[in-house]
Amino acid sequence: FYKDYQSFLKKLQHVGVLHVVEKEVNATDEITQKYKQLKQCDKILRFLENRTASENIPATSLSGEEIITDVQQKQAELEKLEIELEAVTKELIKSEPWGDFSSDLIEKLAQKNIYLHFFTTAKKKFQELEKTELPVELISETNNQVYFLFFAQNKNSEEIDATELKAPKFSYSEIVNKKAQIENQIIQMNKSFDDFA
Repeated sequence: FYKDYQSFLKKLQHVGVLHVVEKEVNATDEITQKYKQLKQCDKILRFLENRTASENIPATSLSGEEIITDVQQKQAELEKLEIELEAVTKELIKSEPWGDFSSDLIEKLAQKNIYLHFFTTAKKKFQELEKTELPVELISETNNQVYFLFFAQNKNSEEIDATELKAPKFSYSEIVNKKAQIENQIIQMNKSFDDFA
């Protein structure tokens, strides 16, 4: 529009118009609101155009405004699910070396004054630790990194030449299940978008 407007002004100057005064128009609240609604509608339409329409879906009884509201709510939910999926995926990576364990068993041990401390170190350093009298147990190893538990009779661990890690809140299989649930919710959400397409 702007490009056409400039050429239009030049044509007017050729026919004798010297100057065109542009008048600013203050938009009313109603016009501003309608403009926002139009932008939202356009954004939703562009979003739905990129979807693959589901086959054999009966026509909806929802109005256009209801569809826009529903899609916006589902987009917000989808965004939350994607953030949650990212967090769960990070937690899954952190918990993978520890495998499946029972958090109930860890609590029962703590009630008996046996505390588990989660550590990681280089394989060579762990081999040196094993030669000592310290109660350590290898859990897993990847490449040159070893993940192990140190058993203590108090909440504070002894000075060990290793990096203490925070204990995972959930076992690996619990996190895998949580991730699968979130992925399924995302699939269902995307299917509902396709139903509107």
